[in-house]
Amino acid sequence: MDYVEGKELEAVWHDLQPVDLLSIMHQLRDYIGQLRMLVPPRPGAIEALDGNACKDFRIRTDPFGPFSSVAEFQTFLGRDWLMENKLAEYEEFVPALQRCASRSYRTVFTHCDLAPRNILVKGQHIVAIVDWEMGGCYPEYWEYTQAFFSNMGYPKGFWELFEKEAVPQKYPDELITERCLASEFVRC
Repeated sequence: MDYVEGKELEAVWHDLQPVDLLSIMHQLRDYIGQLRMLVPPRPGAIEALDGNACKDFRIRTDPFGPFSSVAEFQTFLGRDWLMENKLAEYEEFVPALQRCASRSYRTVFTHCDLAPRNILVKGQHIVAIVDWEMGGCYPEYWEYTQAFFSNMGYPKGFWELFEKEAVPQKYPDELITERCLASEFVRC
């Protein structure tokens, strides 16, 4: 490990100019793109990079998986149960839920916790992204949906700018699905 001089983006967010924030988001988009170019050791599997169990404290405190497929991971998360038992309660979201259920996803390397507390900046430049313990190979939408949950409400405006400028592809249906699941399951 090395010491990296910089400040958490969270600490300086409100001190930066809009042009600086935009520059940071574009850098973040480039980093996410680089992560997505890495070939997973076992394409299609959901796992930590070493092939072991995943860590995501928004899901549960104990490690979980690995999973041989995205479908197996989604079953673990409760998607099948939601589709079989709760569609009537989420009537307005049924089209999005059904679209997600019919899609196949590639797996990509994902940080799993892209939040201002984990992005170190110096001026308008990202100098490090830290806290990689939850990183691993996940469905392509996971970085997007988990960034939403990691950034609900702080700092004000981060999620909106992240979604608009930093993500190479948006996954609105998948976010709806994850939000429905989060309203059904208390995870930890």
